[in-house]
Order: sequence, then structure tokens, then C-alpha cells
Amino acid sequence: MSKQVHARFYVSQSSRLSWWSDPKEQSLIDKFHLSGIKGEPFGRATPSASMEMVIANPEAAEVFKEALENNLEFDVVFTLREKSNE
Repeated sequence: MSKQVHARFYVSQSSRLSWWSDPKEQSLIDKFHLSGIKGEPFGRATPSASMEMVIANPEAAEVFKEALENNLEFDVVFTLREKSNE
């Protein structure tokens, strides 16, 4: 069973949040709001979509900051798979 849905998103907002990684240490992490893009190759059949991601890894957060600053898009592939027992 390998079913996939392809979507395209752009970063529409970012913010910094206080995060308690352990009870004694507070740090800042990044939160990103992504919005779905209506357009080719899907045209008017593209549904509206959004997602939020909270990213604690600074290197990963930089990728999303770069996308926001440079008006870049993400291609996302959602793959249907069996549920993990982890």
C-alpha cells in the first residue's frame, strides 16, 4: 500500500516561543505557519490547507526562515503507511 498526495506550501508566518526543555532551563524555539498554495500542477482542484510546525532544531528552523525571507516554497509528499507501534 503506497498512496501519496503531493502538496505545495509556503511559510506565511514565524514566531519565537519560550520553551522549557527541562524544568530548569528555558530556551527559545521557532514556530512556523505554512499555507497551502493553489495553482499548478493542480489548478483549481487544490484544496485550502495550512499547518503549524514548532521546530526546536536550530538548523532545521533556518531552512524555514530562509524560505520565508526569500519567498520560497516547499513541495510536500504525504505517504500513507501502516501505523507504527513506536
